Amino acid sequence: MGKVYVGQTKLKIVLDLNSNITGTTVILKYEKPDGATGNFPMVITDAINGIVERVVALATDFDVKGNWNMWAHVTYADSKVAAGEPFKLFFGTEGEYS
Repeated sequence: MGKVYVGQTKLKIVLDLNSNITGTTVILKYEKPDGATGNFPMVITDAINGIVERVVALATDFDVKGNWNMWAHVTYADSKVAAGEPFKLFFGTEGEYS
């Protein structure tokens, strides 16, 4: 993946959960570099194979420079939940070497 920047809106995050997620709800949980936490809704693009994506909507979605910790969180129809493997995504400042 190329470099990504704080405030960037031309960005799509695609995750392969490697599991059938038919009938589930999936969110992308995150912890910002400053310790704040939250989540974004994900769109299921292939339920059988477990492919989900998040298209960044607002310049304020990713608003803090540094490593963001993220992971998928799946809620099944029977209310059971599963967390995906965490990953880091670094957001830099446009025009600045990192």
